[in-house]
Amino acid sequence: MNTGSITKLQKAMGHSSINVSLTYLRGLEIAELKEEDIPNIKTPAKSKGLY
Repeated sequence: MNTGSITKLQKAMGHSSINVSLTYLRGLEIAELKEEDIPNIKTPAKSKGLY
């Protein structure tokens, strides 16, 4: 885990501690992704049969 990112969040949000930031992040609702939510992207190498 890169703690630099959580420290940046802490400063940006004005949280008093990393624990407050983690509590905030845990409280965010994130929808579960389904396979149809993820776009099908073809890479040039794959479309040319290089895989």
